[in-house]
Amino acid sequence: MQEEQLRPARFDAIAALKAVKSREGMIAFAGFALPVEEAPPVEGLLKISEKNRVYRGQELVLTFVIDAETGPSFSDQLQQRFLSITEATLSDVFGNSLERFTPLCIGCVDSIENWFVFELQIVFRSKIVQKKTIVEQDLIPLLERQLACRLQPVEWWPQTVRSPSPPLSSRSGKFPLLIQKWFGR
Repeated sequence: MQEEQLRPARFDAIAALKAVKSREGMIAFAGFALPVEEAPPVEGLLKISEKNRVYRGQELVLTFVIDAETGPSFSDQLQQRFLSITEATLSDVFGNSLERFTPLCIGCVDSIENWFVFELQIVFRSKIVQKKTIVEQDLIPLLERQLACRLQPVEWWPQTVRSPSPPLSSRSGKFPLLIQKWFGR
C-alpha cells in the first residue's frame, strides 16, 4: 500500500494540453477545407491565439484541429503537409521580425482519438501592432499556398472580451463543441 502511494501519478498529456490551451488568449478563428488524396476534402478549424512575451516580442499560436477518423495513414499525410511550413517560408514573409518558429504535432505527442491537432508557434522579435494585417494579408495567404487549402474569412473576437463562447447558432458541425470542450470556451 505504501508503495502505491509513493508512485508518482501518470502524466496526462491531454489534460496538460487542455490547461495550456484554455489560458491562451484566443484572438480569432477560421474554418478551412483541406483537400486530401483519394478522399473528399476534410474540414478543420484554425484557432489563432496570442501570447505576450515577458522580456520582449509577441507570439502567435496557430492551432489546427481536423477530424481524423479515417486512421493513422491519414494523420501521417496531414503531418507531412503541415511540416511543409518552415522557418524559411515564414522568413520570406516576415524577414528579420521573425525570431523563432516551432511546429508541433500535438497528436504525435500523445494520441488524441479521432482528431489531428497541429500547432505552429510563431515568435516575433517585437510587439505586433497590426495583428489583423499580419494574419489576413500575410499568414492566411502563406498557409493557403503551403497547405494547398482554402481558409474561410477570419472571425475576430472583440478586444474587450478575452475568451467568449463561440455562437453555436452560426456554426455547424462538431467544431464549436470541440472548442468548448478542449479550449474551455
